[in-house]
Amino acid sequence: MLLRIPSFDLRQKAAIDNLLLNGARTVARAPALIIDVRGNGGGGDAAFENLIPLLYTDPIKVIGADAWASPGNAAYFHAFLKLPELPASDRDLVQRLVTAMERHPNQFVPIDDDTVLHLTELHAMPRAVAVIFDRGSGSTTEEFLLQARQSRKTILFSRTRSAGALDYANVREVALPSGRWNFRFGTSRSRRLPFEPVDRAGLAPTVWIPPDVTDELTYVRGYLAARVQR
Repeated sequence: MLLRIPSFDLRQKAAIDNLLLNGARTVARAPALIIDVRGNGGGGDAAFENLIPLLYTDPIKVIGADAWASPGNAAYFHAFLKLPELPASDRDLVQRLVTAMERHPNQFVPIDDDTVLHLTELHAMPRAVAVIFDRGSGSTTEEFLLQARQSRKTILFSRTRSAGALDYANVREVALPSGRWNFRFGTSRSRRLPFEPVDRAGLAPTVWIPPDVTDELTYVRGYLAARVQR
C-alpha cells in the first residue's frame, strides 16, 4: 500500500487524518506500507502524528526546541493563535510559549519538552514500512524521519540525504525596509545541538537507492516484498 504525503502543512492535517481514517481497514490488512514524502518541505508536527501509530514498535525519543524571545518573535507566534487550522494541542503549546517569551525577553525559552512517546497499542500490520524521501524533504518532514527511523519495522529509502533544515526552524519572514526584499530566519533552535545536528548534511537513508534505478517506487516495493516474505 502506498501513502503519498506531499505536505505536512497544518492546513492539510484534516485531509491526512481523513485519509488514514478512511483507509484504516486497508492499512490493517496490508503486509507492507510505503509512505512517500519526496518533495515534502514540512509544515507542523501535528500533521504527521497519526502516521506514527502505523509504524510504532518501541518508545520514540523526541527532542524539543527553544525559541528566541524577541518582541518580534513573540508577535509572530501570537499570530498563530488566530489560525483556525491550528490544533487544540498546538494552541495550548503556542499560548504557553508566547507567555514565556513575554516573561523572559531576549533569551531562549522552551517551545516543548524532551519527551519519550509511549503507545499502548501495537499494530501487527503492516509488518514492514518504507519511508521514501529526497533532497526536497525538510523541516517537519525531517522530524518525521527522525521519529520513523526509531521503529524496528521501518526502513528509510532515498537517493540523497534530506534537505537539512531542522536544527534552526520555525522560519519567520519579514520585509526589509526597502520593500524589495524579504528576509527569512529561524526563530528556534533544537536541543539536539551540538551533538546530533541535521542541518550540516541532512539525514541519510537506511537504504540508498542505487543511481541506476529508474523507478524508485518499484525498487522500494520489491525490497519490501522480499522483506515481508522472510
